[in-house]
Amino acid sequence: MAPTRGFRVRRVSDGGMPGSLNSRRGTGMIFTDNQAKGASTVGSGTPLRLTVHRARWRRRLPYLAGGVVIFVVVGWLLYTNIESATAPYLTVTELLAEGPSDRIVRVRGPVVGKTVAWNAEELLLQFDLADDSGSIKVDYHGTRPDLLEDGIEAVVEGRYRGEGQFEATAILLKCPSRYEAK
Repeated sequence: MAPTRGFRVRRVSDGGMPGSLNSRRGTGMIFTDNQAKGASTVGSGTPLRLTVHRARWRRRLPYLAGGVVIFVVVGWLLYTNIESATAPYLTVTELLAEGPSDRIVRVRGPVVGKTVAWNAEELLLQFDLADDSGSIKVDYHGTRPDLLEDGIEAVVEGRYRGEGQFEATAILLKCPSRYEAK
């Protein structure tokens, strides 16, 4: 190998220079005298310390990527569920006064007698909730709760679409008095 512009070139094959990060024996890496005194380089001119540093990062990259994915998924779950968890409880009168909205709310009131309609083919449950000064029609897609009957106290969670129509995503029912201790 021909010397380069005033530098002597020597082959290091005994494990690298003392104190270097190159611990593999017999690598046959080529250094100039200046490189052997200071920052050693791999044959491509990349400093050896940088090469070792890159190799460490390549080993850590899958763990870092996994951590980022977990962080994003947890953040997304928190963001999507926080809206439902902070839904305010309203009465039917308060909901009618507020008007239609795209936000999720919970409405409490008794189920009006003889208004429960169940369509088993479409899994559509319809009933009315009322209080002293108003009523709303509730549409719920899903299985019918076993305890749903006329006059039972219900809490529905969903969105009010206006004109007395409420689209429910969840129904909570108060247990009848037959389960209470006498």
